[in-house]
Amino acid sequence: MSAWDRLSSFHGEAAILMMLAAVVITIATIDDVRRVARLQAHGIPATATVTDVHRSRRGSPYEAEVTFTTRDGIRIDTRVGAHRWDGPPVIGDSRPVLYGPTDPEGEVLDRRVKFVHATHWLGAAAILLLVPLAIAMWRQGPRLFRWSG
Repeated sequence: MSAWDRLSSFHGEAAILMMLAAVVITIATIDDVRRVARLQAHGIPATATVTDVHRSRRGSPYEAEVTFTTRDGIRIDTRVGAHRWDGPPVIGDSRPVLYGPTDPEGEVLDRRVKFVHATHWLGAAAILLLVPLAIAMWRQGPRLFRWSG
């Protein structure tokens, strides 16, 4: 048995892992779309001031550290990721934001952010790539990657 045959004998397991990844990505994308829609529909408006800019630990290029006051007079200091902020943040900038009524520190959205952002498109693209590839791997197995000739 060649090395390729040993490697390609795991096609079924790889197909299952791809389908599981597609399910996880689908759930995460739908959850994020719902959160953005909920904030845009029910978020409370405020004006946030950028106090600092950090390189993100979550994979996005930056996080804006902002401060704002809720309508109840509570001062909130929190970080907003790049996918929830329109354009690069600049220290001292003031922006209109929406915050979640139940979690003003955890749910903040720059009001200029479009409903669908790059993360949603990337999630959809990953799903559209993973599902057909997983089905092809499941049905074709090792034959899928063999070159004829």
